[in-house]
Amino acid sequence: MSLQKKSEYNSYEITEQNVVDFLENNPDFFTRHEETLLKLKISHSSGDAVSILEYQIDKLREQNTHVRKKLMELVNLAHENDRLTQRIHQLTLSLLATTSTDDVIDTLDAVFKKEFHADDMRIYLFAQPAQTSDYHQDKFIPFNDEVKTRFETFFKVNRPLCGRLKQQQLDFLFKEQSTSVGSAVLIPLGTHGETGMIAIGSQDPQRFHSSMGTIYLGQISDIITQTLRRYI
Repeated sequence: MSLQKKSEYNSYEITEQNVVDFLENNPDFFTRHEETLLKLKISHSSGDAVSILEYQIDKLREQNTHVRKKLMELVNLAHENDRLTQRIHQLTLSLLATTSTDDVIDTLDAVFKKEFHADDMRIYLFAQPAQTSDYHQDKFIPFNDEVKTRFETFFKVNRPLCGRLKQQQLDFLFKEQSTSVGSAVLIPLGTHGETGMIAIGSQDPQRFHSSMGTIYLGQISDIITQTLRRYI
């Protein structure tokens, strides 16, 4: 009988999963067998073998570094969001003080360049002002086939567009300055841009990118649209 059992044991293959299952089912195993724990060696990334305790300490340090990095990213994001909220607040106050479409356009140009560090800002409106003015008459354009074709997808998705715009869009928006625009933001005014659109350009190709959030830009769009509706 004993020979038969011994033979059965010899034929039993212990796999890595068997070991994993055993340790998971017996979490106190190394507590009861400390001498075994101290004998274990694990290959380190440097190639040297270290004890399991040293290995765990190294892993904890790596995890701590990763957590600290993520925490700093969140803190920096919170600070940036706070600064952006303050800029939107300043924009709102400035727009409340406007008295005409000319005033709104001048205010937007000044605030975007000062508070939002824009290199260029262009606004195009599809509705005529209640009081006409030759000062910014070039900002009022017809919603014709050219506009519809060049910005068809933009109007359809009905949300701000960030990053690298198509060259034909840049040429239309920034005219002779289009070649100096490395990245841009395009903001619809009104539902599907029915009121108009605002383009903010930067010479820095990394300043605006497609992964940027658009919640704050949507709020800016609503504020500007409501202000313009007083005059057009």
